[in-house]
Amino acid sequence: MNTNQPHPPPGGRLNPFELAVWETCKIVDAWTDVGTAKMPVIPTRLRLANREHVFIPESAGEVRYWGAPGDGTYRRADYTDAIGISSMNDVKYAQFGLALTNHWREKRARADAQPRWMRRGTPGAEALIITNQRVHVDLGDTHHIDFRYHVFTTIDLPGYTTFHVTLPSTTGQQLTYRLETVWAPLIFIMAAMRFFRSHPLLLNGQWLPSGIEQYLETLGHPCPPARQYANQWVQNRKSTPQ
Repeated sequence: MNTNQPHPPPGGRLNPFELAVWETCKIVDAWTDVGTAKMPVIPTRLRLANREHVFIPESAGEVRYWGAPGDGTYRRADYTDAIGISSMNDVKYAQFGLALTNHWREKRARADAQPRWMRRGTPGAEALIITNQRVHVDLGDTHHIDFRYHVFTTIDLPGYTTFHVTLPSTTGQQLTYRLETVWAPLIFIMAAMRFFRSHPLLLNGQWLPSGIEQYLETLGHPCPPARQYANQWVQNRKSTPQ
């Protein structure tokens, strides 16, 4: 059991997303107030960069990317795929079988060439580590991805549990990813406060659900005004990335 995971407040009435929002507001409050240098150190096996601070040491999540499993090409079946041809009837059946095979291979190739959201990693085995500089994703298959905020081209929150990002590959091609996690608002605000300070969701406060602070307070869990703190922090530091 990971004892570094956020613990639900007394009463345990918050679902995983509500708990993540509650923790996110407290993280933004602490970061904009005292900075990471004075925040408690959270143990991690991840090698950290200078001034990098872990907020969430481990959490479940899914990573998907926009792409196609194929490029529209396929190998055409021919008579080398036909076995046991010994008569004209065999030839006719073989021709029919090859035509049918090629039809389905072409249809499958066209379908595989259509872009879609495709999952990276081993289902159920992915793990996210969130810091003030990146999201480190263990894909569960000996591979990992580091989503570093400073290389992001665009960011968005199409849903409060979905973080959408585009970033360049090593060849300059723009890649599109989605991180499905209850910590999507935390990832968004960490990137936005430093590198997307004119993002409409940051400016209008809609990176959190409307009324979530009041809702949490009615459950007995006061939530710091993170939207206000984030905007104040940005206004004070527009000219100097932290």
